[in-house]
Amino acid sequence: MAKGIFIAENMASTKVGSLLRSATQATAIENGALVKLDALATGEIDLYEAKPIAAITDVAYIVDGVELIADESTTKGLDDFENPANVAFRVRKPQVGDRFSVSESMITALANDKVVVDNIAEIAAGNKLAEVAKSTGATATATLVCKIVARWTLGTRAIPMVRLEVIKA
Repeated sequence: MAKGIFIAENMASTKVGSLLRSATQATAIENGALVKLDALATGEIDLYEAKPIAAITDVAYIVDGVELIADESTTKGLDDFENPANVAFRVRKPQVGDRFSVSESMITALANDKVVVDNIAEIAAGNKLAEVAKSTGATATATLVCKIVARWTLGTRAIPMVRLEVIKA
């Protein structure tokens, strides 16, 4: 199965370093997954332990590890990559107005594994965003809420992607 892809298209974290953190976790994790940061890793001064989201009130970070090194670019794709267990990876703290794309597989869709443009994707327990109908609106206590702006296809592997805009963070 293809792994998650994350593209930071227009995010404050691409210019503001304080919105980036380094994290590690005991299990492998895909790019585009949501995590919360726990305590600093033992003996570290800027490497946090990442945990799955437990509640919609948790502060969410988006996993954005570096997928490929130059010599892999002809044999592997972005959807082959997974951040290995116990290895540091980058996370981004989303801000209102940020736009980014994730693989559609990183969002729990309402039906048929396909999200609906103009619906909402919000933080949920686990590591994925969850789609909710536009008519129901966003949960008042959710700390991360995104509008589904578009569905599109990435590359020759035709990977279904979703463009999101953060409307609450």
